[in-house]
Amino acid sequence: MNKKLTEYGLEELIEKKKKVTGIFIGFASVMLFAMIALVYFAITQKNYAFLAVAFGGVTPIGLVSIYIGQLNKEIKSRGL
Repeated sequence: MNKKLTEYGLEELIEKKKKVTGIFIGFASVMLFAMIALVYFAITQKNYAFLAVAFGGVTPIGLVSIYIGQLNKEIKSRGL
C-alpha cells in the first residue's frame, strides 16, 4: 500500500530520503558506466542501436531525481 508523502512523519521522510538517495547514487553510477560502454561499442562496432539503449537509461535516473525533489520539497514544507 503506497502512502502519499504528506502521510509520512518528518523522521520517516528524512529516512526515506537517505535511502532513496543512496540507491540513486549507486544506480546512477552503474548506469553511467553502462552508458559509456554502450556508446563505445556503438562506435567501434558501427551498431548504432546501442546508442538508443544507452540513452534510454536516462529515463529512470530522471524519475528518481524527480522523486528526490518531491521528498526535499515535502521536508522543506515542514520547516526543516
